[in-house]
Amino acid sequence: MEKSWRNVPFDTAREELAKKFQEETKNVESQVREKYEVEAEDHWEKFYVKNKGKFFKDRNYLDTQFAELKLDEEGKSKMNGWKVMEVGCGTGCTLFPMLESHPDTFFYVFDFSKEAVEVLKQNEKYDEKKCKAFVCDVNTQSLPDFIEPESLDMIIMVFVLSAINPDDMNAVLQKLY
Repeated sequence: MEKSWRNVPFDTAREELAKKFQEETKNVESQVREKYEVEAEDHWEKFYVKNKGKFFKDRNYLDTQFAELKLDEEGKSKMNGWKVMEVGCGTGCTLFPMLESHPDTFFYVFDFSKEAVEVLKQNEKYDEKKCKAFVCDVNTQSLPDFIEPESLDMIIMVFVLSAINPDDMNAVLQKLY
């Protein structure tokens, strides 16, 4: 059996714990929330200046967790010719393993942090023929015009929603869809 979050039973005890946590965190003071939202860019820039590409490990496990990303019986990608967009690409921890296993897929990747995108672009594996990295704040900006509407085959968002205010999530997802 595969190791996956999908195989973890969500029993009554876990559900109660989740509800308790949700209730405890629901009323975060709006001033505190607003402060961190306003200062988010500065915090992420400082993080990436300090850590460069050395903090997060490559996500080599994604193709074992998601059927859409698995290679076929011959070890070849089923995503040939696809266009994939990654929201919150950081320094490329998802992009670079995906480029290796899906070499005939084009990736649009973006992040909130200018520093993260610069680190990503400096990686020797970055190739503008196979991917395009850019800076975008999905909360406040539209996607660039070079991404045509309804042209994407997949959107990857690893840990991104946890950084978005729950009140803004629906609007962000609508913008991406």
